Amino acid sequence: SIKELAVLITQCMSFGKNIVFSGEGKLSQRKVATSVILSSLLPNCEFTSVREGLTSTVEWFEQELGRASSVGRAPLS
Repeated sequence: SIKELAVLITQCMSFGKNIVFSGEGKLSQRKVATSVILSSLLPNCEFTSVREGLTSTVEWFEQELGRASSVGRAPLS
């Protein structure tokens, strides 16, 4: 769920504040992709867990943020 993903992101970023969920804006349509479907389309693909992928993304983001703040602007890539 979006809530579970938001909580996981805050854990990976060591975000020390509470997140408030309003419950508004529920989606009327859902599209589901499963690893079974993806494996059939991409048989050589190696899957990464959501937690591992987010941890890697947060590390990259924090490095880029540090570089951007050292020159005073956001990186281009």
